[in-house]
Amino acid sequence: MAFESKYKSQGTSYAAGTVLERTVPETLDEGVTHLVITDVVNDGVKHSPWGDNPRLTIVMESTTPSKKYPGKKVTLRKAMNAVLGPQSNFGLFIQALGFEIGKKFEVISLQGVSFDAVVKNTLSEKTETLYSNITHESIIPGTIKGVPAQQV
Repeated sequence: MAFESKYKSQGTSYAAGTVLERTVPETLDEGVTHLVITDVVNDGVKHSPWGDNPRLTIVMESTTPSKKYPGKKVTLRKAMNAVLGPQSNFGLFIQALGFEIGKKFEVISLQGVSFDAVVKNTLSEKTETLYSNITHESIIPGTIKGVPAQQV
C-alpha cells in the first residue's frame, strides 16, 4: 500500500519511493578555459546582520563536454551580492570584463559575453565538495568578446 498524502501534489510524490541523492558539481581541469555567460539568475535577497543584499548568480558555460550530462557543457556558477560598488565582487567582476560602473547597470548585457579565465578548484571544508572557481583576477584581459561597444 502506497502512502497517500492529504496535500495536492504538483508532481510525483516523494513518498512514492523516491530516493534523494546528493548532487556533486562537475568540475573543470585547473588552468585556462574559455567561458561564455549564458544566464544571470536573480537569487532574491540575502538577510545578514549588516543589512539585506540582493543576490545574483552568473552562469557560465565552458567548452568542456559534460560527463554527467551528455550533449551539454560543464557550467560554472558564481554567486555574489548584486552591488555596483567599485570594490564589490560584482563591481570588480564586471570591471574585469570591460564594463564601466555607473549609477545603473543592465545585468542582461552580461549575457553572451565570452572570455578566457584561469580556473582553480577548491575543496569546501564544510561540505567536502570540490568546486571549480574563477575570480575577477582570473579573467584574462584581451580574450573578452561581446561587451557592447560603448563599454569598451
